[in-house]
Amino acid sequence: MEKAKEIQSKLDSLQQEMHAKVEACDVKYSKEKNAIFAARRAVIAELIAKKEMPANFWALALIALLQMKDRESTTTPHFLGPYDEELLKTYLEDIEVLYTEKGHRITLRFKPNPFFEETELWAQASEIMNHEAGEEDEMPPAEESWGFSGVTWKDGHGPQLDEDEEEEEDGAPGKKRPHPSSGGLDASASSLTQGPSVLEVFSEMPPHPEEDEEMDEEDDDAVADAIEEWEEEMADRKMLLRMVELFVHYNPVSALRDAGAATTGVSNGEEATAKKAKVE
Repeated sequence: MEKAKEIQSKLDSLQQEMHAKVEACDVKYSKEKNAIFAARRAVIAELIAKKEMPANFWALALIALLQMKDRESTTTPHFLGPYDEELLKTYLEDIEVLYTEKGHRITLRFKPNPFFEETELWAQASEIMNHEAGEEDEMPPAEESWGFSGVTWKDGHGPQLDEDEEEEEDGAPGKKRPHPSSGGLDASASSLTQGPSVLEVFSEMPPHPEEDEEMDEEDDDAVADAIEEWEEEMADRKMLLRMVELFVHYNPVSALRDAGAATTGVSNGEEATAKKAKVE
């Protein structure tokens, strides 16, 4: 039995070494992408200055992806709001993803605009080690922690609610917004300056309910509901930010092309359906 334990210990040690080397390799090559991405941004800026590329190139790539996702599903958690497309096309200047030893940071840069105070909106992911893991674990598991810049919406702009609406909302973090096609948006959301926004993904998140002292006096059911809503909201944000990182930023030209192809496919399908209906 002792020999078996000794062999298993060697296997565990090798497995841990493998995990460490894979992680180090991933960090190394992710960080090396930073210089290439910076060079690409310089080329894009030069092409924009020469008017060989649209000034709102990054906005077009982001909008194209979000529109494609909206068409694919009526439950997309962070959809384009009634004014987002115009906001992004007019004021978004750049998208950057910067990789570090501990994670990465996604930044959207804007011109000064009438919608919100910030000129940079960011979300930062950092890996932290969970030292509370049991001894049987091969190595302490890493947990992903996110921080957000927050969005300071100006008066009369953004996802602000009227007083009557605020009374109806319970204010719980992670409360899902209705999708535009669901008919759940009220009249104020159809304006050109107010309503839900995809940029809410950068709004500050409250602490996890288990770490929130204000939840200490709540009953177990209320805490459980708050935890579920918080975790759903965080999962939705991660999904959207992952799309920005891996599709829009990594290959914006492909994002535009794929979205264009999807739009053409939808249009052709609708046209074929219409022709079939006429024949019948």
